[in-house]
Amino acid sequence: MKNLKFSTTIASLLMLVSSCTSKQPEQLNEVYFTDNGIVYDETELVVSDTLRSEVIQKDRIGIWRLLVADSILCCQTIDLPHKFELYSIDGDSLAGIGLRGNGLNDFATGSLNGVIDNEAGDLGGVVDTNNAMLKRLNLSKSIDRGKSIVDSMYRIPGYTVDAFLVDGKLIYPQMVPGSFNLLIADGENGENVIYNEPLYLVDFGQSLMSAYHSFKKISPNGKYFVNPMLAINQVNILNLEDMSRLAVSIGNVKKQDEVLTDRGPAHYYYIGLTLSDDNIFALYHNISTDADMEAQEANFRQLHVFDYNGNLKGVYPFDKVIYDVSYSPVDNSLYAITADEEICRYRLPDFNK
Repeated sequence: MKNLKFSTTIASLLMLVSSCTSKQPEQLNEVYFTDNGIVYDETELVVSDTLRSEVIQKDRIGIWRLLVADSILCCQTIDLPHKFELYSIDGDSLAGIGLRGNGLNDFATGSLNGVIDNEAGDLGGVVDTNNAMLKRLNLSKSIDRGKSIVDSMYRIPGYTVDAFLVDGKLIYPQMVPGSFNLLIADGENGENVIYNEPLYLVDFGQSLMSAYHSFKKISPNGKYFVNPMLAINQVNILNLEDMSRLAVSIGNVKKQDEVLTDRGPAHYYYIGLTLSDDNIFALYHNISTDADMEAQEANFRQLHVFDYNGNLKGVYPFDKVIYDVSYSPVDNSLYAITADEEICRYRLPDFNK
């Protein structure tokens, strides 16, 4: 994990008001997702107290993504023979599951995405891109039997990286000629496309595809699709009930000619995301790719908390460099992977008071 270095400059440290109520409808510098935007003035706001970590696991087995499902922590491994390592939310090892392969209960590739059938409980959605399948991984059965148990599978288009199943509908972004679209399909294997619209309203072109990169999630209740962007300081919110759009940013968004260099993004802004039914938890780094990235990384990492109406509920520095987070409603905590490959718990304030 240490070779995946991100960083930020101290000079870019935001001053954010603890009440986080100062928002303005403002004309966006550039319309990437929608012209319905909320911009928070970074000069008026102050950072809240630093979130303090509790290390629950430090085996350093090589993990890069995680998902909390019910009271089970599912971590995606990098080099182990099995794809997933399972822990309790207190860090007790439960099982290593998911052989790398093409069988029913195996994974040629695998990417945790969280929402499948928007059911509560210990179910994890895994996109197996190479086999073009979205698989529902039953974690408790997998622990009981000591191997991965997939209790249902859904065919997805080839090369799909993110896919979600909500109320029997398959939702997935896909690159199409000249655009990056969001598709919603009906039917068991998504054969009947009922929505197919550009996710972004700009065309960066095939050579600048890195500008489209973002972290995509659907809220546990299946009502919202959210994607904070890596190369642009913006969080995009799509209401799946009425398909209305909202864009939120702290400081106005960068213009197209400021977003990319010949080498790729000029900055890394949002590098992770997790959702509850009520709140968006976006992992923000604001790293300049032109500067010493490791030096920046040591000084700047934040959690931005919004609700689905774009209200900023808090900005919290982390005490460690974080690469992925997952929210648990069981104990109102974030579980995180650190740069040192530890798994940490961050207990959160009650944002719904």
